[in-house]
Amino acid sequence: MQLGGGADLRVPVLGKRLMPRKRSTGVDGGPAVDQSTGRPAVLCDADAVTLDGSAAEGRFRALLDVLPAAIYVTDADGRITYYNRAAADLAGREPRLGTDEWCVSWRLYSMDGRPMRHDECPMAVALKENRAVRGAEAILERPDGTRIPFAPYPTPLRDASGKLIGAVNMLVDIRERQEANDARAYLGAIIECSDDAIVSKTLEGIVTSWNRGAEAIFGYTAEEMIGQPITRLFPADRLLEEDVILERIRRGERVDHFETVRRCKDGRQIDVSVTISPVRDVSGRIVGASKIARDITDKKRAEAALRDLNDRLEHRVAERTRELAEANNRLLTETAERERTEAELLQAQKMDAVGQLVSGLAHDFNNLLAAILGNLELLEMRLSDPHLVKLAQAAARSARHGAKLNEQMLAFSRKQYLSPKPVDLNELVLGTQDLLRRSLGGKVEITAALADGLWSALVDPHQLELVLLNLAINARDAMPAGGRVEIRTRNVNAGERNKPAELAPGDYVMISVTDSGTGMSPEVLARACEPFFTTKEPGKGSGLGLAQVYGLAQQSGGGMRIASAAGKGTTVAIYLPRSLAEPQRSAEARNAAGRAGLSRRARVLVVDDNEDVRDVMVAYLETLGYQSLQAASGHDALELLTDAGGSVDVLLADYAMPGMSGADLARTVGANWPELPVVVITGYADTTGLGDQLDDTVLLHKPFGINELGSAIDRAVQRNGAAVSQAKVVPLRPRAIG
Repeated sequence: MQLGGGADLRVPVLGKRLMPRKRSTGVDGGPAVDQSTGRPAVLCDADAVTLDGSAAEGRFRALLDVLPAAIYVTDADGRITYYNRAAADLAGREPRLGTDEWCVSWRLYSMDGRPMRHDECPMAVALKENRAVRGAEAILERPDGTRIPFAPYPTPLRDASGKLIGAVNMLVDIRERQEANDARAYLGAIIECSDDAIVSKTLEGIVTSWNRGAEAIFGYTAEEMIGQPITRLFPADRLLEEDVILERIRRGERVDHFETVRRCKDGRQIDVSVTISPVRDVSGRIVGASKIARDITDKKRAEAALRDLNDRLEHRVAERTRELAEANNRLLTETAERERTEAELLQAQKMDAVGQLVSGLAHDFNNLLAAILGNLELLEMRLSDPHLVKLAQAAARSARHGAKLNEQMLAFSRKQYLSPKPVDLNELVLGTQDLLRRSLGGKVEITAALADGLWSALVDPHQLELVLLNLAINARDAMPAGGRVEIRTRNVNAGERNKPAELAPGDYVMISVTDSGTGMSPEVLARACEPFFTTKEPGKGSGLGLAQVYGLAQQSGGGMRIASAAGKGTTVAIYLPRSLAEPQRSAEARNAAGRAGLSRRARVLVVDDNEDVRDVMVAYLETLGYQSLQAASGHDALELLTDAGGSVDVLLADYAMPGMSGADLARTVGANWPELPVVVITGYADTTGLGDQLDDTVLLHKPFGINELGSAIDRAVQRNGAAVSQAKVVPLRPRAIG
């Protein structure tokens, strides 16, 4: 067979259809022995190898070329007669057949880096000594300077007579193995030089390795610990930790920086920080654990000493600071107290002046508005000319605006009457969305983010509806080109920190209005709740809007927070106290139930010293279908009641009348006609204390409309203590609410 450069060489151990001869015998008649292996030699007859000419040779060469191992053949003198593709790739060159000797490589080195002559290579040894060489390793150098460690397997080739005719060599690239060995050696050096204890153990907790760091920390040598349970280091009260650690390791979990206590050989207990990781075999199965333990005893002591030093230093600084503060306070107390007192006095005087003014004007102002609004409403019902109806409606709007301004001033001075009750804020928001959409127009999108499981809030629902409308209109004015308004609700737990500081301890329910408008600068935000402060054009704002919101929140036992920035919109959040009671039935259901109990042909006695207001009430009653009687004073009313007997079904009495007040009249009626329902009507703002004067009596505030009057009558007839939805109609003695 021709290999490589065309030299004829028969290879008795390669090829097809090798014909084995009988076992060779030695000179003593026994089997011949292969000098390289010491085993009986089996000879192959080279003449028996038939490769069917050049076609067989081509197949044989193709077979050798696809093998991944580098293989080459020499003759008995060491000249290379054949090499496969892997040999050329490994050497980085094409050997010269018949010329290159012993090895296919460019240069050779021993494993320690010393140069090696080609005639000293393992292949040369195999040919010279006529034996196979195993276990040798060397380094070949490619022409480009790359060095590759390899393991050679040279084997002599003999003919049928046992004569050496050449050798075949297989070169195995051992770079990966060498790199792995180097990595293990490097890692081993790190472990041995580490000051930390690096220990490995089985899944049963038996120590399998123990470095010098472990010996330095715990005092045990490797001979003393390897093969011993790791719990030898555990104090008695820490033994259960090992079970927990091993269970986590079996689950493939890592234990990071676990701080605990371990016992040394001399009995000392030290603080350690332990990190433990699973160890896996090549198949990924967890076979043990690797632990790194660091002695943190000195660190713990240093930390404790530092804490103690800091505590003492802070104590000394606090004492000195307190002494300085006390000295400074003594110097500033008189000035600060005087300034504070003067500011409080001025504020109190201002608030008192506004309150006195509002309270003093409220009765007369509300009487005027009651008469004006009542007559306008009655006039509108009777007009058929659309132009006249529009004029009456415009006049009524102006009168209602006056009433609204009066309510805003009352809210600012905190003298408005509130009827707090358990309210479902989600239901209130859903009920006002249509009104808000009509008020804000099509350019403003209104969305609601309502919390599930929302608590009931304790608040006057009518006043809260007005506040929401006010905030929504403010948001609209801040978005002249349109934008988005979001109303949000959520529960605020007692322990929550992000809430207004002035809130008393307890649970609250928050409702907020957020817009995407122009926002407020810090200077404007600081004055946003001041009464009569406004950034709107003259005639477009009273400056009482946010003051009214703040007044309602404060008077309801809650608080308010404003978050805003120029160009980033504004959020106004109102915090209301949580009520443990359930919200009451809707106003529609209550009104329907009340009106069912009184015929529209019932007779109502109207008592008011103001003739205009009395006439309006009489007209309202007639419109509602009631019969009416009139009296200008409490005494006249008693005479009518005495004469009329039981023909009067309801009594409507003004609170402030000369001679006998509405309260006195109600008490007298209650004593003589206890079944007669009574509604007391007042234009005063502050009605505090009236509940102590009257029992089971409904209070109706001026100005009021025809529907509010009808609701008040229904409420009085029910006499069951349930509150109605209109803010003008309130019970004088509401039931206690959680």
